[in-house]
Amino acid sequence: MKRCYFAIFMTLMLIIPAFPLVVSADGHGTPDDIVQYQGSANLVIHDDLVASQNITATWSLNISISDYVGTSELPHPGIGIRSQIDQYLGDSDGNLSQTEVDSFSQYIISARNWTDSEVGGCCILDHESFTVVDMNISTRVPSIGPVWDRNGTWGWTEESTLIGATDSRSTRLIDLPRVGNVVEEIPLTIILPMNYEFHYSAMQEIIQGTPGEFTVNRSAAPVASNIRISVGENSDPHSFVQRISDGSQVPLDSPTTYEGYCQDSALENTQ
Repeated sequence: MKRCYFAIFMTLMLIIPAFPLVVSADGHGTPDDIVQYQGSANLVIHDDLVASQNITATWSLNISISDYVGTSELPHPGIGIRSQIDQYLGDSDGNLSQTEVDSFSQYIISARNWTDSEVGGCCILDHESFTVVDMNISTRVPSIGPVWDRNGTWGWTEESTLIGATDSRSTRLIDLPRVGNVVEEIPLTIILPMNYEFHYSAMQEIIQGTPGEFTVNRSAAPVASNIRISVGENSDPHSFVQRISDGSQVPLDSPTTYEGYCQDSALENTQ
């Protein structure tokens, strides 16, 4: 019997490509007080973003997912992760054993062993993916016990060094995938090198922070497409002053009102 389980598991591993996990909520209904996803991700860019330059960065992620949520990389994700493990990586006896959750741990490691930063749900720099130099993954599997006990969580942490390059243009573009990957459900914080800043994004309503360190809430994006952000060297703010009074001359016998404002990075508070 154990040989049969092993054969089933190996068959699943062979047909599952090294793509990001995609998840689906339990079809039986998730309680309103259950938080399905928790965690954070960080992209730290270490090198100056000058033209035609090799760039190193660090990617890290920590995600925790409710047991009510299953993965579409196994059949019937709507039944929740515990039932999926029991039925498709185990013996379908209604309980999760240590052997079954250990098998699921290896499954997560295989599924998240990505080498292309776009496939991994991280990012793209100047229309090209980063390449992973090394990847360290630590899993958190569901607890052993009855499959109906869905009060726990599962997930993983990962950290990797990324290598990429800028192109010859003056504007740097960072694209963040928004295609349904589970890692898009948690906030992603981008930390730029010193003297670089956020310039513009059409999705600015889902971006918060400071020009040099900002967080993108991809799960709040209204459309399923890449979130593009332009960044560049920090430039001095521009100040503008104009006289409110009518006429071309300044009266000497009455107050004159001037209005001034400062223009800086879109994330900078200039008030």
